[in-house]
Amino acid sequence: MEYTPVRVSTLRGDQKIDFDLYVKLPTKYIHYAREGSQFNKERIIRLKEKKVRKLYIPADQEELYQNYISLNLDNAFSKDSSASVESRAHIAQGMTQASVEEVFEDPGSESAYNHAKEVTKKYTDFLLSNDKALSSIMEIQNTDKDLAHHCTRVASLSVNLAIEIGLSDKKQLELLALGASLHDFGLYDTDLNWQRPTSEMTPEELALYKEHPKKGAESLQDKKHLDQAVITIIMEHEELGNGKGFPQGLQDKKIDRLAKIVGLCNLYDRLVTFEGRSDEEAIKQMAFDSVGSFPLENINALKKILKSL
Repeated sequence: MEYTPVRVSTLRGDQKIDFDLYVKLPTKYIHYAREGSQFNKERIIRLKEKKVRKLYIPADQEELYQNYISLNLDNAFSKDSSASVESRAHIAQGMTQASVEEVFEDPGSESAYNHAKEVTKKYTDFLLSNDKALSSIMEIQNTDKDLAHHCTRVASLSVNLAIEIGLSDKKQLELLALGASLHDFGLYDTDLNWQRPTSEMTPEELALYKEHPKKGAESLQDKKHLDQAVITIIMEHEELGNGKGFPQGLQDKKIDRLAKIVGLCNLYDRLVTFEGRSDEEAIKQMAFDSVGSFPLENINALKKILKSL
């Protein structure tokens, strides 16, 4: 029997699966979930804890899986959806994360990028049209410190921060969300253990870490299907207004406005996801560390958003 991989992050929502799922072992495939069962949050948590990001379906059931995806997308993004905001948020986050993973794995694929772009547009609409969307998304814990999950959290915060400070242009918001979703591309497929505090890195590791924005942006620069605004966010999201950021040490006026938004949200989520700070601790440290590094308006707006969650 032939098998096709599917991403665990797409297996969300209340509907039952109408295909069989398998786990791949070195020499065989093991039946994991049967057709007709529900792929609930507990199963997802267990798989995340084991760092399982892909399961497999029989190749002849791929159409059933695609139908499942279509129904999930409708449940998450349709304005007529009868699903709860919490359920829709779970699906929306998973679908967005999956589209980010596709680009990370194959940045040269124009279809993967365009798919991520389309999903991000819908994700942005979902964030803008539901008051509880952000809080529901941020409640989904990134227990396995997954890079794509981190990026979707940063994207979610970035869109809400942009709205809070008065950025309302839909095209700009969509590019912001897409750039934020891909901002850490330079950390993908690296031997560096970036899933820990930078304070624990050796000087050599820290130097390598500080190259990730440049590495990510430069490796994508020749991909003509990518938006320049997205590449700029990837390059500048670690820059600081006081000139002490990296990789270029830009001063405030030379840093892209969207990159500043992503940079601040990235600072907060890195404290929570990779440094193990509580939400309250992260808010306090983020506010302290960001003074002079980010616009005060952005800092106060993000604090307001986080305290309302």
